[in-house]
Amino acid sequence: MLALATQNEKAFVPSLLEAPEDGESKKKNKPNYTIDTLRRLRDAMPGAEIFVIVGADAFLGIREWKDPDALMNEVRWIVVSRPGFDLRALDALRLTKEQREHIDILTDFADPVSATEIRERLSEHEASSHLVPAKVLEYIRAHRLYET
Repeated sequence: MLALATQNEKAFVPSLLEAPEDGESKKKNKPNYTIDTLRRLRDAMPGAEIFVIVGADAFLGIREWKDPDALMNEVRWIVVSRPGFDLRALDALRLTKEQREHIDILTDFADPVSATEIRERLSEHEASSHLVPAKVLEYIRAHRLYET
């Protein structure tokens, strides 16, 4: 989906972002963990600096992600402010000095749509190409992603 979303941009999107082709990962509802994807990227691009962009509201839940401490050290995080979200709430994560050095806060972002909202609208068949690029929407519908 990232490749589709950026097909008109100058962006490097390796095919390894997709789940591994081991048969197991193709089973419906099998999780594809962020840390696993990041490690595949790291193996494919040794020495590259990898960035993850995430909304501050989602980042607040990082302690519930698989291997949160490893996640914090694996890449640089760009945490995007969300409308109505107080960035001081991130203090509750009690990050170490080293972990905080891997985080950049982007405070000038004003788009109110969140990934959670997009997934909810997609599951209710309400999404349109104003939320995601048309090619991505086609892919999501063709592969019946986010359906309940």
